[in-house]
Amino acid sequence: MMESASEEDKDAYSGLFYFMKGWNFWRCTMSMGDIPYSQALDIDEYRYPAYDSQKDVFMGVLSDLEKADEYFATANTFEGDPFYKGDPVKWRKATNVLRLKVLISLSKRVDDTPELNIKETFAKIVAAGNLFESNDDNLQAVYSDKQGQQNPFHNSFVKSINEYAGSTLLIDPLKKFEDYRLFYYFSPVQALTDKLYLPEGQQLLEPGDWNAYQGLDVAAVFGEESKKIANKMHSRPNGVYRLSYAGVPYIRLGYADMNFTIAEAIERGWITGDARKYYEEGIRASFRFVASTVPAEYRNERERLQKNISKII
Repeated sequence: MMESASEEDKDAYSGLFYFMKGWNFWRCTMSMGDIPYSQALDIDEYRYPAYDSQKDVFMGVLSDLEKADEYFATANTFEGDPFYKGDPVKWRKATNVLRLKVLISLSKRVDDTPELNIKETFAKIVAAGNLFESNDDNLQAVYSDKQGQQNPFHNSFVKSINEYAGSTLLIDPLKKFEDYRLFYYFSPVQALTDKLYLPEGQQLLEPGDWNAYQGLDVAAVFGEESKKIANKMHSRPNGVYRLSYAGVPYIRLGYADMNFTIAEAIERGWITGDARKYYEEGIRASFRFVASTVPAEYRNERERLQKNISKII
């Protein structure tokens, strides 16, 4: 990209190169540990690139993302960008949010690896202020009805999507704290809300009833939990994920998560501030996202849900 770009677009494409390089090597080293890094992209010179230590990979990733930030700071608007429509300001924000995620993933190395400058770099990035300000800044893939841009979880692509089940690890806390995102994330149990599957003697429940949602126990006997799916006694993903080609946007880097990351850094003493404020803003941002991206026909509990959601956000 950098070699082919015009002089006007060179900074923007250089920023994209270092952003994607940092992102992909970070994900790879988080999964695999030591990996080829310093020689990995020089295919002509190194047919079998040497492995680098994970520490060296992280130092390279942090350097790459710092370069991306510098290039986006001087870049012009460019064409052909499906995420931010070529806005270098938004790409710079995304770069710095990714830098925070990389740094917080290194929290256990703060004391024994001082050369990474984890706390100092985190504080510097937050102080500079080039970060997400709302959900409008999210780096996300937006789906549509157009071929090649459709929601990949639609039941025409994932035939088994109706057998996907929410677990008690997520559904039970949502019910306990009366978190209305439950009605956006999941569909109610068919056997409790559809006369066609209703067991004898069971009272029919409304989709907006908290008791109409049940999760599977991931630690239980597989065969027993599978029977619940066969008997329609599981909460499937919300219809917006299964039945809508447009679905909902897929967040890769989000404003909500950024707030949680900063709250954690404050708790760890890396920076000063009000951790509770950032934590609660992260929760509000999540509510705003689901309330604004799930169409009305896929909201399993409408009037009461909208009333309570509006109070929270």
